[in-house]
Amino acid sequence: MRTLAKGMLGSVHARLGDQPAGDAGWNDALATAVSGGDRFGEAVTLWGRARTHLRQETPDRNAALADLDKALALFERMEARPSVARVLRDRGEVLRALGRTAEADAAHQRARETAAELSLRDFS
Repeated sequence: MRTLAKGMLGSVHARLGDQPAGDAGWNDALATAVSGGDRFGEAVTLWGRARTHLRQETPDRNAALADLDKALALFERMEARPSVARVLRDRGEVLRALGRTAEADAAHQRARETAAELSLRDFS
């Protein structure tokens, strides 16, 4: 939980406009996760950082995509399928915004299929 709290605090700082504090929070959370073998904490922190990059006044889609790709790989290795579906959905949105329509469609299709298999209720 400590890793997740540090990562969320980084997101809060960044969303409030204090990017250096946001970066420090994320870096601390990621270092803690990696050193402790907390793959879930690492993946959630990367996913949160990606979502924050997308909510900036000028979204950093490339940074978000890099974090989403890393988070997706971690969630897949853990077989955390609900998180896989949600990250794929976000990844599809980023790919679409970058003009990579075919990849976006594939990510959305896989996300919808996984969500349907798991009967995820919060999935659109």
